[in-house]
Formats: sequence, C-alpha cells, structure tokens
Amino acid sequence: MDAYEKVARIDTLDNALLKELIDYTGYGSRGTINMVVSLLVTLKERIQRGDKIKLEKTGDHLTLNSFEKLLEDEFTTYITKAVFKERVLPHKVFFQVENSEPGLDLIYSGSTPNKLFRWIADIDEEYSLLELIPTSVVYIRNSQTRQLTPFISEKGNYYVYSEADGKIKEIM
Repeated sequence: MDAYEKVARIDTLDNALLKELIDYTGYGSRGTINMVVSLLVTLKERIQRGDKIKLEKTGDHLTLNSFEKLLEDEFTTYITKAVFKERVLPHKVFFQVENSEPGLDLIYSGSTPNKLFRWIADIDEEYSLLELIPTSVVYIRNSQTRQLTPFISEKGNYYVYSEADGKIKEIM
C-alpha cells in the first residue's frame, strides 16, 4: 500500500509512519516536501470531517489543534505553514537551487537566505556579467532596469563561467 492510500485509511498515526514522513523532509527536496505536505493535508482534512485518528505516541485522538501542535513539534515551519495556510510565519523561508541529475532541485534551507547569482564583472556603467551558481550559465544584467538576459552566442549556445580558468566558455 502506498503512502497516499495508507494516510487515507489509517485510524492510528503510528510512530513508524510519522517517522517516515519526518525522514522524508530531511531530504529537503521541494518535490519530497510537497509530497509530505499533501499527505499531511489529507490527514488534516480527515480530522476536519470528523474521522477519529489516534496518535500512537500518546494514545489520544487528534484534533486540529493537537495535529497543528504535532506538526510544529516534528516538522519544519514551512511544512506546518503549508498544511495550515492561515498561519502567519514569523520570518520568510528560503530554498536554494542545486544542480541534480534530472535538473535543478529546490532544497529547503529554513530561514537562511541563499545566493542564486554570483557577480563576475562589470562591463560598463550599464551592464554586468553574473553567473547562475547552480549551472554556471552566464547572464547579462542591465543595472538600470535590473533585467537579466542569458549571454547567448551567435550560434544560439549559452556561455558558462569557469572560475578555475577565469574564462567564459561557449557550451556546444
């Protein structure tokens, strides 16, 4: 039985399932976090409609208040906010972008802001070159409009910045 079926049918939130959900959030991946939020929203909706779901850890039936407290205690602020949308966060939450095999991945970083671009050089008063950190792709930034445009060759290829060489290289 997959996690969605399990969450839709359980009458006891056992320690093993709770630990599994908590462990999933340790990956930090936005996709995995979205899955956990979806599962927790399903539990919240079941509690709202009156389903009796017991928490194995305490033996008590979950109410909306006790479920929210459980999320506060066991999960990140971001997950609690995603399940209880009306909740006001005391601070912003941030993700960082990381290069991965299938593409770029969003990784939860809590309240720590992350840099997405790194300055390479000023070309003149109006334009600068920036590097998209996860991919090393070079962008041109217009300082007046703050607009970013990929630096593209006449062949339509992108350029990447090699910090080791100190050169901008065309990707073929």
